[in-house]
Amino acid sequence: MYRVRLSGARFLNGIDFARRLFLPYAFEGSTKTPASEIATDFSPRAIGNNTKRSRPVTKPTSPSVKQRHGCLTTYLVLAIIANSATALLYLLGREAIKRSSPQHIPDWAFPVLIAVCLFNLVCAIALFRWTKWGFWGLVASAAVALCVNIAIGLGPLAAIGGIIGVLLLYGVLQIGKENKGWSQLE
Repeated sequence: MYRVRLSGARFLNGIDFARRLFLPYAFEGSTKTPASEIATDFSPRAIGNNTKRSRPVTKPTSPSVKQRHGCLTTYLVLAIIANSATALLYLLGREAIKRSSPQHIPDWAFPVLIAVCLFNLVCAIALFRWTKWGFWGLVASAAVALCVNIAIGLGPLAAIGGIIGVLLLYGVLQIGKENKGWSQLE
């Protein structure tokens, strides 16, 4: 086994040499050290050009960074806050809601509405992470919420609140030219 003992300065120059040897494009325009001068002589660009089967080394392209429109970010943050607060309200304030509501709300409605709020929370976070299933999950939960709202006897305007929210979200996803949210979803 071959071992090399390097002192502190030589070790750092060795690391610099290795980095510049294996990652030659990452250090263009940076400061030069004696090790980097040697490494550029042995870089793949200099070595590979002398053989028939060599292929040109291309600069690695950085993956495109997704940019979210400010309205979409605001909508998603508000959706996360509102669904968290609503789930807590349904969980902790069930009796107060039952007393203050003119309709008789059955006991089964509260666990279903809590589950819908938690699912909306998961879907909003999924949209924040650029996944398209988050949008379709919100569509499905709006349909479930519509059915529950009709079953407990809410008026038509109150019952379609979730559908209006999904339509608003779709509109917000369409805002922007190059940073349109819908086209960036995976």
